[in-house]
Amino acid sequence: MGQRARLLRHDVPGTMSAILLEVAAEFGVGHTLVLAGTSVDLSALTAPDTRVAVHDHDRMLANCLRHSGEPGIALHFGSRIPVVALGVLGYALMCCRNLRELIEILARYHRLISGSLHIDVQDDGAEVSLRLLDHAAGEEVQPLDCEVFFAAAAASLRQLCLVTEGALRAEFAYPEPVHGGLYRRLVCGEIRFEATVNRLVIDRSVLDLPLQFANPTLLRLYRQQCEDTLAATRRSAQFTTEVRRWLLGTPGSFPGFEAAAAVLHVSPRTLRRRLEEEGTTYQRIVHELRRQIAETYLRDSMMSVAEIAEMLGYTDISNFRRAFVGWTGHSPAGYRRSARRGAGGF
Repeated sequence: MGQRARLLRHDVPGTMSAILLEVAAEFGVGHTLVLAGTSVDLSALTAPDTRVAVHDHDRMLANCLRHSGEPGIALHFGSRIPVVALGVLGYALMCCRNLRELIEILARYHRLISGSLHIDVQDDGAEVSLRLLDHAAGEEVQPLDCEVFFAAAAASLRQLCLVTEGALRAEFAYPEPVHGGLYRRLVCGEIRFEATVNRLVIDRSVLDLPLQFANPTLLRLYRQQCEDTLAATRRSAQFTTEVRRWLLGTPGSFPGFEAAAAVLHVSPRTLRRRLEEEGTTYQRIVHELRRQIAETYLRDSMMSVAEIAEMLGYTDISNFRRAFVGWTGHSPAGYRRSARRGAGGF
């Protein structure tokens, strides 16, 4: 049985970015360096309703990796994310009776956490696994994202039900990085690299273990809040989702704003206003897709940097290089070398 849910949000809870700042400080990286190139308001991160755009959070993590000198900093970050940092979804997970119920809640509402990734829950009768996939392309995600997610997932499972070490197994679809030993310390002892997928496998024998904070009454309350928030998110992200879907259907070109408005049967003024209400702009959506496509082709194809730049609509390769450095902090060639080494990604 497979359950897949599209993620519609394109931001993450501000508490997660605040935790990242704490971890960075422990490795000697100050707030200014972490926040460089982002629009994040440091003073607002501790507010309970603050959300941080995915591209800003990704830039923060890339800055941490670059300045800390610690290739496994994403694992440290993930292992420090408490369940409560996930907001109302986190409280719902804490109130579940057992892991079986927790996985069911996670499969339905995980889209409330972030809009860049999605989780595929697989139950084949012998084992249950959580597979991490890329939201836009439905492909395996980069090592850096895997490190954050799987370290956080393993830490949460141990926190909620004291699951034993032997009940977890993790598989990663890339070569073992230089900090592979840290995976075994912060995720689980049984790790396999160069697997076919990125997934965390949970032994069926622990699925019915009671969770220490189980509360069926509060779970009903938090589940309803998740349901309401999910419905509102679906409504509010309508135009962003439609623009992204349309652009993904026009490979090799990024038509202008007026063309997008015409396809969606609204005036340019209305489309601009609706995207602003959803917290984005047409140009930002284009930049995000260009970055995702560029990273995918640099990582997985044999196309040259010049060919990728041309495919993305850049007539001057130097403009593409400048844009890519702005997105990731690394040159296209440097990104390709590191991604193929499996050195943790960006």
